[in-house]
Amino acid sequence: MKALLPFLISMIAGANLTAQLYQTVQRPVPLLTEQTFYLNSQTRIGGKPRNAIKIELPDNAVQWSYAFTTSKKEGGGDNIKLLKQVTDFVAKGLLNSNVIGITTNLAYQVIKPTGAGVVDVYLTDAQGQEQFFATSWNRYSYTKPERTFDGSRENIRDGLVLVNDVKQRVVYLCFNNPSSTEGLYVTIEAIAMVTTQEYVDEWTPDNKDRFFNDCADALRFQPEAIREVCDCYKNRTIVRYKPAAWLQMGAQEQKLLQQGFIEECLSLTGWQEAKAKVRIKALTEEIRGLELVADYPALTRRYRELLELGEDNAALYYSLSRSLLLTKQPDEAKTVLTKALGKYPKETGLWLNLAHHHLLSGNEAGAIAIYQQYRGERVAKKYRWEEAVNEDFREMEAQGISHSAFANIRQILSR
Repeated sequence: MKALLPFLISMIAGANLTAQLYQTVQRPVPLLTEQTFYLNSQTRIGGKPRNAIKIELPDNAVQWSYAFTTSKKEGGGDNIKLLKQVTDFVAKGLLNSNVIGITTNLAYQVIKPTGAGVVDVYLTDAQGQEQFFATSWNRYSYTKPERTFDGSRENIRDGLVLVNDVKQRVVYLCFNNPSSTEGLYVTIEAIAMVTTQEYVDEWTPDNKDRFFNDCADALRFQPEAIREVCDCYKNRTIVRYKPAAWLQMGAQEQKLLQQGFIEECLSLTGWQEAKAKVRIKALTEEIRGLELVADYPALTRRYRELLELGEDNAALYYSLSRSLLLTKQPDEAKTVLTKALGKYPKETGLWLNLAHHHLLSGNEAGAIAIYQQYRGERVAKKYRWEEAVNEDFREMEAQGISHSAFANIRQILSR
């Protein structure tokens, strides 16, 4: 069973991926730190009933808001802490993911101190701000700016105001105390919601799917096992490792971990014993293709794996020993042939490969004796001995293996 695991690991090598760790996220940033200012009454001498605050929005702002409260005495209002509250909401996932920035229902979540007096707030541009403070004969020329934007409020004690229009990057909050007799203090804070690319050490949905799909491809010959094993395999990987930790590993370390996860999942899902058949089928199909393109190094590995999976027959030993000879590994071929001939002493193909081994190892006399002994026999039940010898010599020469005795042996066999 363990021979199956290298195959599975090779099939899921695509999981050594580069995780998409940067995502577009929204974060609150300060526009105006909390501050308090005094607005005099309209008729009292000393101090002005109006004030304006310039707001400059960052380029990546998608929404902004301001919170304020009023009090009748200095220091009488509680702190607003708008930035802290919204930052906490974001961290806890309390923002509606379907709406950009601060959602409308956030207005009901932010805790803001209750005001004690009323104030007018006009959101306007630079021209409106100039109008707001224009005077004639010691009287204000305008009760309010001619142009105001969404986000303006009148006769209000406190509030959290959300502004979705961010086309104007520079705006002004103009405050007016409408009372003719009572002054008041205004405490205000403003924040913007911005979009930014930030590192998020979490697996993206696409990468989770890739873990599953690579595993499914490895188990394509056993489709009934895919759902259980690959779900298990994917979850083992993404739960135990964050992307950053995974990507810091070398490829070999990743493969060893993957092998461990597959062993766990095969055992946990009850598919441990059923996979050898899957691999044997896959190897058999792959070998047919490799034989057509004469890829003998790859064939050697595949034949060995079949043996490790428990396949044991004369044809497999014949094919493996032949590939070893064609990849210039005569000593390895002899080891295989010694074992194979002990089990299948009458298999002519094994004797043919032993004759090749003797010839390539310098025992020309021993090789010729075998070549002559089996003249007229069949190799692998389909080739005449003489045809098989000539074909093997041609293939050896194609692989860069030559011997001065090839011509002599051909001549002996042609008599």
